[in-house]
Amino acid sequence: MRLIEKIFLIALLAVFVYRCSNPGPTELIDNGTATNENVEIEVVSPNPDTYVYTNGYDSTGIVDPYIDKTSVISLSGIHYTNFDQGPEYSAYYYAVFNDKSKPIVNHNGRQLGFSSRNIGMVRFNNLPAAVVPNRIQYKDMQETRDTVVGFRYILTNEMMMPHNRLEFPYDSYVNIKIETNRNSSFQVDVPTPPEVIGQVKTVGSLSQRNFALELTWNGTNEGKIEILIGQPARTGREIFPLLKVTGPDKGRLSISHAYFDKLPADSKQLVITFIRRLVKDVPDNEILNDSYIIAQSIHNINIDIPR
Repeated sequence: MRLIEKIFLIALLAVFVYRCSNPGPTELIDNGTATNENVEIEVVSPNPDTYVYTNGYDSTGIVDPYIDKTSVISLSGIHYTNFDQGPEYSAYYYAVFNDKSKPIVNHNGRQLGFSSRNIGMVRFNNLPAAVVPNRIQYKDMQETRDTVVGFRYILTNEMMMPHNRLEFPYDSYVNIKIETNRNSSFQVDVPTPPEVIGQVKTVGSLSQRNFALELTWNGTNEGKIEILIGQPARTGREIFPLLKVTGPDKGRLSISHAYFDKLPADSKQLVITFIRRLVKDVPDNEILNDSYIIAQSIHNINIDIPR
């Protein structure tokens, strides 16, 4: 068994607190061929005793507990399928400006992120973002802690008037303008990707230990696609990510039953998240130093697991 397969199976056991003495072979099938070439697989939550992975990645497209950058800006157009609550289409613009001189650590000295700053005004396509508390959740001394670590900027559909819907401009661009408290400003146009539209077909059943997924989408044959597999919380709309797959944007991917054999027997649903992302490189300047700026199309699909 390859090293990455061992890591996945061991971590998945830790995530679900589920024991299995003889795990089966693991394979990832790309575009109908039994090969791992050009496809990367990663367990999202290898440290469930440290991080709380309910950070809204279905809206921000960012699943990492924190990104080691001074400026993080995410522009997302979102499509929800088979969800009982909330709009089917949404847009979510997000910015956070970290103070890397103020790291956040737990009692064991593990870094969990940074304090974030209010630097002034942020506008997306000339619409002002709201300044809100920046909250993080983490586990410390076996307790889940929820704390405010500074400020962040958001602009969402919910913040708009009913007659002024926030439409995400697919295959276009979003203008970002930052006006700082020091009376300086910076703006940049960020290209957006074409909309990704995914479909999920289930194969087999959990009880028969042959549950698998066949995923298709409108591939562009350019760049990469990222697919996240998570479980919805029992209450609310939070999603706990389990597995991240990154591969060519070809439009087809099959995931073997071996990746799902360790799901608890009472598992009822999964959320499959397709992400097509563009990264905007911006040279360091007096406002945006060490930046990570992304625009992405996100399609979240909620599926029932066949019994």
